[in-house]
Amino acid sequence: MLKTFAQDIGMHDLDKLDANTYGGTAALQLTLTVDAHSRQLVQVSSQSGYHLTYSGYGIAPHITMPAHTISSSDLQKRLSSIE
Repeated sequence: MLKTFAQDIGMHDLDKLDANTYGGTAALQLTLTVDAHSRQLVQVSSQSGYHLTYSGYGIAPHITMPAHTISSSDLQKRLSSIE
């Protein structure tokens, strides 16, 4: 279902996903709560006790810029060294 949804919205990151790989695993049941007025996702919860609440759609977050930055090429080098 997730793979089909991703394809429908133009995301192709899951194209190589094989659902049969997960055949022996237990099903994950989620409860998605959507606000009826705004039609936006407000909460995700699972039977295992996991709860995630979303709020503030459309509000510009306050972001503090880092004091020390690195170039994109340096970042790429550092990420490549991890692999």
